[in-house]
Amino acid sequence: PLPFAGAYIGAAAAMVALWCALPVVGLALFLALSWAHFGEANSHGAWLVVERFARGGIPIVAPALAHPGDIDMIFGWMAGTDGAALATILRGPAAWAWAPALVAYLTRTALTRASASLESAALTAVAVALSPLLSFTLFFCLVHAPRAMIEAGRETGE
Repeated sequence: PLPFAGAYIGAAAAMVALWCALPVVGLALFLALSWAHFGEANSHGAWLVVERFARGGIPIVAPALAHPGDIDMIFGWMAGTDGAALATILRGPAAWAWAPALVAYLTRTALTRASASLESAALTAVAVALSPLLSFTLFFCLVHAPRAMIEAGRETGE
């Protein structure tokens, strides 16, 4: 646990330092790492890249599309006046790549793993229907964190 804790705290400190020095770069890197991290859950087979991209973008891109004013304000808090530029990228180029990947993922998994498709569709609907902070809190606390804890328990045998 000690080496892991040291590495984790070191990575967190480096992220905070980058964010303080270059807020837009820090936020962009944080979003990219979060997208990749959230996409790791339940990925299988040949569609691995599409699935990870689609699932990982749900808590990031869906709120940016559905609540542009809120996301602009939140990104402004997190990265200053230039933070809104990142939101524009999420609503533009990132969304143009993510939306077809999500449709392909939902369609394919509806045929092979209906529960995964239903979960992702529900998470997308929640991200669209609720405010960004509330939808992310629900996603993180009710879906992501419990799943990560269960997986960590499996890996450690606890």
